[in-house]
Parts: sequence; C-alpha cells; structure tokens
Amino acid sequence: MNIIRMLVILLLSLTVTATAQTNEDVEDTSRLGFEILQIISPTEIRAWVSQDPMTLDEFQELELPISWFKNQPREASVDGGAFNRSPDGEAEGDILIEEHFGYTWLHTATVIDPRVVVDSERLLSGSFVCKYHEVSYEAESTAWVLVSPEGDAYIRIGRDAERTDDEFTMPDGWQLVEFIVPEDLVFVLPRPTLVMRTDNEDSFQGPVSELSDYLDTVELVGDTQPVTPESHIDRDVDTSNECDL
Repeated sequence: MNIIRMLVILLLSLTVTATAQTNEDVEDTSRLGFEILQIISPTEIRAWVSQDPMTLDEFQELELPISWFKNQPREASVDGGAFNRSPDGEAEGDILIEEHFGYTWLHTATVIDPRVVVDSERLLSGSFVCKYHEVSYEAESTAWVLVSPEGDAYIRIGRDAERTDDEFTMPDGWQLVEFIVPEDLVFVLPRPTLVMRTDNEDSFQGPVSELSDYLDTVELVGDTQPVTPESHIDRDVDTSNECDL
C-alpha cells in the first residue's frame, strides 16, 4: 500500500465544476469542487466528483478507508464544463453515479498512468487520464494557458483552493500565457488527456490543438507571448496510451 500512496501524490486535478459550499477562508465558493480518488490498481485510479452540497469542513471530516483518498479542494479556472459520459460509458449521457460515504459522486475520470515525465527538470508532474470532458469560457473572461517548447497548449483547469502561492516554478522553455477571451468558447480535451500539475498545485490539461492555433489571433495580457521553440526538450511522454477501460 505504500506504493499506492506514492502514486496518489502524483495524481493531478480532474475537476472543473462541482456543487460546493465552504468557509470564509475561500473567496469564491461557487468555483470550488470536491473530489475523491478510488485506487483499483496502479494503472486504474477512479476520480469521483461530489454532486451534493458540501462545505469544506464536511469534506475534511470525511473518513475514507484504505485505497480511497481525497484530492485537494479545487478552485475552477474555467467558466464551465461538462463530463458527457463516464470514462467507460458506451454512449453520450452514459454516466456512473454512486453513493459513497453518505454523499453522491459522479465518476468523471480514470487515471491510467500517474507517473508521466513531462519536462527534463521534472518540475511538472504528469498523468494520463481518460475522460469525456469539455470546458467553456465566457466572452471577456481570462484564460491561462501553459505553452510547451514544442508549442503545445495546455489549459489551466483548476487550482488548489488553499494555495499559499499564486506563482509556480517554470520549466526551461515553457511559458504561461494569459489572454482575454473575446467570445464564448468551448474546447474538448483529448483522450487520453495529459494532466500536469505545477509545484503550487495548478492543473494544466491538454494538449488542445485548437487553442494553439487560437492564441495567434487573440490579444494577450501584458508582455506574454506564445513560445516559438528553438530547441526540443526531450520528454519521456508516451502518447500512445489508449483509453481502453
């Protein structure tokens, strides 16, 4: 079980939105989500998002058995999102909802590889995740995108609701891009999704090819500019992973 616990430390946030209420320590309670992780095996870790009203105190008081763990309370960085089916669903709307520990939970995602090497400095921890997930932005909202040296774009999906630092250590050749969304946008994340977490627990997910193209046409905030790669950073990322659950 020690190996399993080590794998959990490497897991990344999967949540976009969930019903949540919390205490005064968190400024925007409407953007919080609570998630628990069920370890079936080292290559099958199920993520369940709460569907019931829950306070931060109630989440922290949950007592989970061995092989179940809590993710951090997450603050959404997008305006909306939807899980159109659970990872093993055969058709649109085929979602798995179960009751666990006195609350109702939606099976949103399954981690199939929690130990992906993303950058040569290992500042970003990565996981391959199977899910049917779309995210949306409203016009005039702010979006944050992490751009790799190869030009791949990863959307910031969520943040640790109890973080103590808004900034993270940037790997060499990567860049954080902030821009104002000029119109309502919807992006569908790939299957599997590469989910990356920074050292301040920000979660970036993708890559989203449409977003890479879109960044060339929007007004960026401040001095940020998408990276034009001059050299390739070797990354031990196996993009052949299949979502065959």
